[in-house]
Amino acid sequence: MNDVNKKETKSMEYSDSVTGSPNDFCRADLDRVDYNNESPGLGVNIGNSREFVNSGTCEGLEIKVDGEKNNSSSSTDNQQTKNVAPYNRFLILLKDKTCSDIVFFIAKFIQHYPRLDEGLVDLIYGESRERFYLEGIINGNEDIGTQVLANILHSFVGFCGNLLIETKVFNKVGNEEEEKIFIIEGLEKLVTTKLYNVLFDAVSFENDDADHYLFRKLKVLKTFVKLDHFDISKHYVETLQSDSLWLDICKNELYKLIRVKSPKDKVVLIVNICKILLSYMNNINKMRLETDSNSGEERISSPPAADDLLPLLIFCIIQSNPTKIKAHVEFVSLFRNSILLVSEDLYFFTHFYSAITFLEKLDGRQIQLNIDNVIFEEQFKSSEKKLFGNNLLHLLTPYSESRLSFQEKQNKLQEITNKLSSLKLTFEDYNSSDELKIGEIPQLFQEYKQLLNLFKELKQNSG
Repeated sequence: MNDVNKKETKSMEYSDSVTGSPNDFCRADLDRVDYNNESPGLGVNIGNSREFVNSGTCEGLEIKVDGEKNNSSSSTDNQQTKNVAPYNRFLILLKDKTCSDIVFFIAKFIQHYPRLDEGLVDLIYGESRERFYLEGIINGNEDIGTQVLANILHSFVGFCGNLLIETKVFNKVGNEEEEKIFIIEGLEKLVTTKLYNVLFDAVSFENDDADHYLFRKLKVLKTFVKLDHFDISKHYVETLQSDSLWLDICKNELYKLIRVKSPKDKVVLIVNICKILLSYMNNINKMRLETDSNSGEERISSPPAADDLLPLLIFCIIQSNPTKIKAHVEFVSLFRNSILLVSEDLYFFTHFYSAITFLEKLDGRQIQLNIDNVIFEEQFKSSEKKLFGNNLLHLLTPYSESRLSFQEKQNKLQEITNKLSSLKLTFEDYNSSDELKIGEIPQLFQEYKQLLNLFKELKQNSG
């Protein structure tokens, strides 16, 4: 057997023994997604019908369930839906005649969001103080911020959720708490997926500068950062460096993350990435404990600690460098209902968010890797110049500080411009030095010095 075949065989044996099947540790509640579809995972089509019909079409919202045949006699009986994927089950139940008014509200909300008409605002907010505050924003000409967009969406989901809880068809879901979670999950996915372009465009716009900064920074870091530059046990590093399958699997999940459209599906993929990494480390622990039980070498605690997970997450994000990653985590933070982002989901999402924050703040000095700060800065600047030429940004300045310094620079330039505008130039109308009198030379010199100082300031602040 030649060396290439040996290497391939070793990789296959390692992947079988360390990872097993990815299905062993990935979450199973990610709804089936067609990544080539404009609205992946969504079983609802917007049509043109404006009639209430018994088939489930109300004000242009037609309920269609993935894999369901067009059969007018299909029942929403609980026995027939209990083995269906939760989101599809939600859609089947939503087709019941008792939910037709609620389907109408959902369709109207999707069609008019975020500039809701007075009728919808009245239904959702009643006479609350919040209603009068939001009405001014909704009816105004200014762009609506993401916090307000999230507020409107969550309020509507809560309003419709309360209506669905009162329907007979949703009473069969489970106990009161299970029923509430099931309904909010379904409504959140339905609304956020249909409104994804509106919602994500708004989040992307607010985070565009941060994402541009991060994308360039990660592109530079990818050229020289290695696993042993992180605070990860050397036993993990040695094994993980010998095979890249774990990284390929995580990259695949990250690429899915930027393509799915509901907050829940994004969270599930983040959880999967974390579980993949933990599973690899846990299996490495087992292998080493079996191999080195009598060697006296340092042993790794089992299960792996959170301190090992975060560095691996950071490394995966650097190697993948997914587009608009900051916008995607902010999208989840804004539009995932707080009663759903709990326990395991919250724990792993917090880790992922922390990894993004670390990369934003990484400067090689206060926030650094296991590289000498001088060497880090030299390698970073060298790679940045190779990638981007002289079109350089302040990538080693934490993003929040770089934004501040940029604003300060803009303010300083404006201040210099104002000084230039207000500067009195006594001799600007002179056409020749012959017009200058001997007694005016000191004044001319003083004005020259003022202009020279302003020129120096301008040069310092425009670099």
